[in-house]
Amino acid sequence: MGADSAQHQQWSKPVACLPLRWLLAGLLLLAATAPASAWACPAPTIRTHALALHGAPRYGADFAHFDYVNPGAPKGGSITLPALGSFDTLNPYVLKGISPASFSGLYGITQLNEPLMIGTHYYLEAGDEPQTAYCLICTEIEFPPDYAWVTFHLDPRARFHNGDAITAADVAYSYELLMSDQSHPIFHNNLAAVDKVTISGKHQVRFHFKGGPERSNLLRVGELPVMSRSHWEKHRFGESSGTPQPLSGPYRIGDFVLGNYITLQRVDDFWARNHPVYQGMFNFDRVRFEFYRDRTVAFEAFKSGAVDLWLENVSKNWATGYDFPAVTQGRVIKEAIPHSIPSGTQAFFLNMRRNQFQDRRVRQAISLMFDFHWTNQHIFNGAYARNQTHFPNSEMGARGLPSPAEVALLEPHREQLPPALFSEPFEFPAYREPGDLRQAMRRAIGLLRDAGYRFQDHRLINRESGKPLRFEILINSPSSNSCP
Repeated sequence: MGADSAQHQQWSKPVACLPLRWLLAGLLLLAATAPASAWACPAPTIRTHALALHGAPRYGADFAHFDYVNPGAPKGGSITLPALGSFDTLNPYVLKGISPASFSGLYGITQLNEPLMIGTHYYLEAGDEPQTAYCLICTEIEFPPDYAWVTFHLDPRARFHNGDAITAADVAYSYELLMSDQSHPIFHNNLAAVDKVTISGKHQVRFHFKGGPERSNLLRVGELPVMSRSHWEKHRFGESSGTPQPLSGPYRIGDFVLGNYITLQRVDDFWARNHPVYQGMFNFDRVRFEFYRDRTVAFEAFKSGAVDLWLENVSKNWATGYDFPAVTQGRVIKEAIPHSIPSGTQAFFLNMRRNQFQDRRVRQAISLMFDFHWTNQHIFNGAYARNQTHFPNSEMGARGLPSPAEVALLEPHREQLPPALFSEPFEFPAYREPGDLRQAMRRAIGLLRDAGYRFQDHRLINRESGKPLRFEILINSPSSNSCP
């Protein structure tokens, strides 16, 4: 269903300019009162239902549903999901307090407000194209070629669950709340390029940007969650709150106990139930999140049937923890599902502000000494594949030699780059034979010697400073402090 950007975007017609003979006839009459800018035709603008950071959106304005969903998926039933930790507020946008969205977002079902556009934010991420957003609360966006501003034309049908219409005033007020000192700093960062917000009608709101032309600014503003102005004018935004705010999406907040559980109830008649981006999704009538302070207790709850799904991220558990009766009886299905979702980089990152790491040979020597193959087989039960790029499992990852276009970008910096970058595909060494690691160790020792280190009393000592090569490693273990 791919298409050219011309099929997805249209140029709005500029205001008609006066014929030249009219201009000449009226020049003497109006020159004294009309500024020069009055004669200029406004620049054409682009109007579109979707925006991709690079290239064109995959789906045209008339698409019925995303290709990766089953639009006829049955609806109904309930599901109970585990979440680690606790929560003390239902407001997911403030710095004070912890909301259920901090944990439930893992499953793609949250109590977040609908954003202006979906696709680039975890409210509802696009599953088959990167950095592409589609209108949800808006019907289309309008912007000039230099991205100096963007206007969102809101869908007049958009409603909160309490029946209130979603208007440009709600959008502008949501921006003000998120830029206040009570909101989480992540919103200050995402919206930093916004200079001002103006309202030109009940369903038209424009964001003006500062700085140079940045297409990504449009996507960041499209992620803005739209909140009810009338609600937050009556409640304190920055306080931890157990009062649900009006939502507008597929679910509303049902019953809950702060820190214990929260239930989301599907809204059958919410305003966008027929919107293409929602087809085949959000099918459970009731979603309950049970909160556990301890991961082991949460896993035991799954084993006993108290929760319905478990996402495993501990390789030892995946290899040895699924021999309980429900698995052998077929009541629990254990499955590794292949996907093309870009994965976060897991690595040891060397702090370049430390003197010992400023020499490239030292960094390379440390890298050579890491035996990933042995670590993966004996500690992680062979569960991992080594990352060869900062963007693993993504089309943005570097593969093979640089393309001609990439070489053209790199060429001005050739003298500052390793020569091998232009002639050899990058790949970490794999130590599969007994002698492989020993050869790498010899090479690493040679690099350290060239960097000015020598062995003395079983330590590597820098010849100039007399100080040993010493550093500490700080480990963040997702298995102990994050959602399952």
